[in-house]
Amino acid sequence: MKPVDGGSKGPRFTGIAGAAGSERTFEWNPCTPFGSTNGCENVMVCQQIFTGDKNAGTEKDTTFSVDDEGNVVVLYGPSKDSDATRQSKITLKCDPSEPGNGTIPKFTESGSGKVLYSGTFTSKYACATGGSSGGLSVGSILLIIFFPLLLMYIIIGLLINRYGRGIESMPEMLPNHSFWADFPFLVKDGVVFTFGCIKSGCSSLSNKCGRGGYAEI
Repeated sequence: MKPVDGGSKGPRFTGIAGAAGSERTFEWNPCTPFGSTNGCENVMVCQQIFTGDKNAGTEKDTTFSVDDEGNVVVLYGPSKDSDATRQSKITLKCDPSEPGNGTIPKFTESGSGKVLYSGTFTSKYACATGGSSGGLSVGSILLIIFFPLLLMYIIIGLLINRYGRGIESMPEMLPNHSFWADFPFLVKDGVVFTFGCIKSGCSSLSNKCGRGGYAEI
């Protein structure tokens, strides 16, 4: 949700409509607390009324949950004044096709002494796979494939050697035992050979490009 947050500049979403027939509007910043010039201080949601703004949700005591449809629900902490205790609940609804930062058209209102304002924010940034990562990487897929194949290779090899070839001792019963026993030495020989070739090539290049080479030119 950081991409849609207004940060220290103030609320990203303003002028959000209130209940039908009400002159109240709301301001909301998803992650960073803000204040208003008419009453709200250090809030996530501010209710704007001509008589004075009201704190409608704080960062403190904010909770997160998941509803029956799999949407994340953010319940901002309550704020109490002389009139009532106010709290805001915002449902984050995923829509990859939603343009821009997303939309939150209105807040509904319920309760009297303890008032809950509810809204739905629809955005591509509300998707679980949104952003720079999502799904399994190529490396993870290869590892998932490799280890089951390795296990099958060992089990099938053991069965063939035990029941097909009559080998009963370990480690001879392991599949391709001779090859794997020699494998470390083969790797060592390959490294030594490669290093020798590189060293020989570098020495040859040095001779051609050294002072003697310039003298010949």
